[in-house]
Amino acid sequence: MLAGRLEETEADLEAHLGPQERFDREPRDPAVEARMRPLLQSALAGAPDGVTWALECHGPICRVEVTQPETSRFDWMKRLNGEPLRGLIDATHFQVGIPGRDPAGAPIITSESFLLLADRQD
Repeated sequence: MLAGRLEETEADLEAHLGPQERFDREPRDPAVEARMRPLLQSALAGAPDGVTWALECHGPICRVEVTQPETSRFDWMKRLNGEPLRGLIDATHFQVGIPGRDPAGAPIITSESFLLLADRQD
């Protein structure tokens, strides 16, 4: 009986965790990354020079880190909410970009997004 209550409490806690905490609790999933990478390449196609991105998936949550010149107006967030990702993502959480400098000293912004994938496997 106590074990059952503990499982219920853990499940309730899991539902209230933020995307970063859920991401950190799951193991890395190369199969999900392999499925998502071409979709992200398509969604972010045509990005201007200087815009780069990285993908890492842990279970059903993927983190997309985007680095772009401070002056760039490339709307990568809008693209993550559009085709071809629409319907594959249940929720998106964007975090404010962090200013920095690239190796040449030019100002850049590094931002990240957590994508909670839908249950379906397309």
